[in-house]
Amino acid sequence: MAKELSLRRMPQQARGQRRIDKLLDAAEQVFSEKGYGDATTNLIAARAQTSIGSLYQFFPNKEAILRAIVARYVEELRAFFAQRLSVDADKLPLASFLDHLIQGLAKLREAHAGFRPLFFGSQSFSDVEQATQELRQEVIERIVALLAVRAPQLDEEQRLRCAHVCVAIFQALMALAMAVEGEERVRLLEELKAVLLAYLMPLVHA
Repeated sequence: MAKELSLRRMPQQARGQRRIDKLLDAAEQVFSEKGYGDATTNLIAARAQTSIGSLYQFFPNKEAILRAIVARYVEELRAFFAQRLSVDADKLPLASFLDHLIQGLAKLREAHAGFRPLFFGSQSFSDVEQATQELRQEVIERIVALLAVRAPQLDEEQRLRCAHVCVAIFQALMALAMAVEGEERVRLLEELKAVLLAYLMPLVHA
């Protein structure tokens, strides 16, 4: 889902892009505090310290703003996984690789903690769901490529199965960890690392 599909007009200068980012940051805060149903474009404009007219220069309605926020978040995740799951990552010891991945994603999710319920909530749109499914498939393909390097004894079907299991473990335990705070989150992130290590160590070259 491209962000431009949500925009009434594309910014022509860096200043315009900064205005859009400011509006999206404000909208993310308002959505997380008020909920999507009770949020209004007036509240978003006020939080962004801009006029409602300025908001409508870029976004026709609240739905378009939500779509743009999700598109931005998906692109952040895509860039993150492209870096952390690159084939070059096989140079790291497995424990360090997992720690680098888990801690980095936890920080990214912390930055969007308030918006997370909306991301998979009742306001999800078909194109949002499609974008998240496409991202999940990209992650699985990257893991399969890494396994081809680190576990060459596995055939294609085994690598694909392993990738699906890793993603399922990661999603479930990361969600559990991000639902709490402080030391409990730290412990649960360590549990996630321990589970993945126990699963992967017999398969890959540590």
